Amino acid sequence: MGRKRRKNYKKGWTGLPYIALEELNFFWDQNEISEFDKLWAEGASLYELMERFNRNHAEVAVLIMDRSLKGKIKERKYGLFGGSYESRKLRKPWENI
Repeated sequence: MGRKRRKNYKKGWTGLPYIALEELNFFWDQNEISEFDKLWAEGASLYELMERFNRNHAEVAVLIMDRSLKGKIKERKYGLFGGSYESRKLRKPWENI
């Protein structure tokens, strides 16, 4: 984006915009989305999803929020930790990233 001003960003603002998480990849193809939904329903943890799709925790977490807000995935008892025994261990999924 550089120093060009965008027409659609906050009218009257003269400063340069800051784009949060610009370095992350939030693009997912339809095959990945279908597989993600299936794995989520099967209880895959955030860490397992990160490994499967070779993505970092922020990219997967944003997809989880997106799919949840659109009603495409359901809440789970253990949330991001999934449903399998390994996933429920008390570990922080963002460690070892």
